[in-house]
Amino acid sequence: MEASKEPTSRHADADGADQRRIAALEAVNRDLLARLAAADQHQRDNGCRFEAATSECQRAEQELERSRVRLRALASELTLAEARERRRLASALHDEVGQGLALSRMKLGLLGHLLTTDEARGVLSELRDLFSRMSQRIRTLYGRGAVPQAGQLRLLQHR
Repeated sequence: MEASKEPTSRHADADGADQRRIAALEAVNRDLLARLAAADQHQRDNGCRFEAATSECQRAEQELERSRVRLRALASELTLAEARERRRLASALHDEVGQGLALSRMKLGLLGHLLTTDEARGVLSELRDLFSRMSQRIRTLYGRGAVPQAGQLRLLQHR
């Protein structure tokens, strides 16, 4: 019984680390977008023109391009972290919830042989049906994409 608790702990540790990583990446993403907007505004405010590119304008454009490259890299890293989280959730659903429901249904079957009253057997039958519906619901949710697939992610992009 203790061995079944260790994977849950590992999942929780991985979940926390991935959640913190995702939150940090999102904060950096917001900061870079703010810097991009400020650089764009700076260019407009100072009247930088393509024809009369000053060294300040060129530095701002270079910074803007570096920020865009970094933003693309962070978006890619965020996508990978989200994919890891989806795999962890799918594993937890299958390993922990699905197997727990299957074991519970088996134990309910064993209990059915010990019951002597029709009323108790009726309650047991209702419980079996409930566990079957919950198992089916988990399969349906996963099959319908309730756990997001990679193509369903929305990443914030700038131009």
